[in-house]
Amino acid sequence: MQRQEILSLIRNRIHELKYEQVNLKPFIQSDQIRHEKLEHTIRELELIHKRVKDLINQSNKAC
Repeated sequence: MQRQEILSLIRNRIHELKYEQVNLKPFIQSDQIRHEKLEHTIRELELIHKRVKDLINQSNKAC
């Protein structure tokens, strides 16, 4: 799998989770809990995305 494809897959999943998060009704406790879990997952994926991107950039500079 190509590097840009990996980054795109991660970014697409982040967008899917954000869309799901926006559609929750925060006044319902179960949705609030789900909202918080989604927020945590989104932050983790954004961190992974950044790290993968940084690794790719380092690899490109080394070549």
